[in-house]
Amino acid sequence: MKLKVIATLIATVAVGVSFNSNFASASTTSASLTVNSNLTMGTCSAQVLDSSNKATDTVAVGNVYISELAAKSKVQPFKIRFSDCAGLPGKSAQLVLAPRPGTNCAGDQSNTAGFANSISSANGGSSRAAVEVWTTTTPEGSGSQQFSCVQRNVITVDLSNASTTQPYDYDLSARMIIAEGRTVNDVLPGEFLSPTTFTITYQ
Repeated sequence: MKLKVIATLIATVAVGVSFNSNFASASTTSASLTVNSNLTMGTCSAQVLDSSNKATDTVAVGNVYISELAAKSKVQPFKIRFSDCAGLPGKSAQLVLAPRPGTNCAGDQSNTAGFANSISSANGGSSRAAVEVWTTTTPEGSGSQQFSCVQRNVITVDLSNASTTQPYDYDLSARMIIAEGRTVNDVLPGEFLSPTTFTITYQ
């Protein structure tokens, strides 16, 4: 499953202010002051890391048995590392995960939380499988939230401990499953690739 991080809300604004004092008096002089400033929205650097803390744009799940799909036991942890954080008044970020063009949500009507395979069965892709993306390293564990493909839900990350010198790792996990509404007998083996995009909005 390919993941791409996009940092949004980075803007620069120039502000110009002029002050002029000019009174009707022979002893009064005028002075001009112009203030120029760059106002930059607070932001961080964000990077996807695999379970070995290596930078990547692909979460490699490896070989998956159909029985593992049925048991929902094939899980691959990864993380987003936030670093060089500065100027975040709310000290948080909002994450949204969406399928990239050419990739659908899983299910017969493409309306479930899971992300579908972008490789067609005619091109050697598996069918009726899906991938879920969760917060924490254990899907459905304590405090874990699921990213929904169809709802594009917003998940907030607390960045109060992140700074320009202290990075913060946000744990995530990908879990392979049988697509909702299907059974183990419906699944066909093959390659699986689900390109998605994380959109990160800093607060």
